[in-house]
Amino acid sequence: MKSPDQSAIMGSLLSRHASLVSLGHRRGLVMTYIPYIRHILSYVDHTTEAMILREMPYLDDWIDRAKKNELLELFLNHRQDNGRADATAFLGFYYDVSINMMEWCHSSQFKLDGGYTPVEAEMVMVVTYPELMPSIQEALWKTNHLEKAHVS
Repeated sequence: MKSPDQSAIMGSLLSRHASLVSLGHRRGLVMTYIPYIRHILSYVDHTTEAMILREMPYLDDWIDRAKKNELLELFLNHRQDNGRADATAFLGFYYDVSINMMEWCHSSQFKLDGGYTPVEAEMVMVVTYPELMPSIQEALWKTNHLEKAHVS
């Protein structure tokens, strides 16, 4: 931080920063930020939506990263837009994995002992795409949409 004034302004972001949220609770951020970007910003502030999508990490390799993990590859192969590699497809993929992992992760198709636990499945997402949620959160903060996303 550059000044005490900036520290005060960034306080709300730092206290809820995505990188500090414990496993098991990150799903709430996904359920808050991704629908806000995809369904609200696209109507109320298309310029901000485009900027956030353009600046997201992993746009050049998110599909390759997913193919390196059996759990993520299964989700990728079951998506209707699995050939698209753009930011919107990536957000859709990340959201779908996050909300459906509870249903799929207990499958013995993934692990012989009965599948991944929800926390293990969440860990796969965090390890595969560690910068995504913090980047989205910071972009929403910079564009004055972080609080709006939390109340929507």
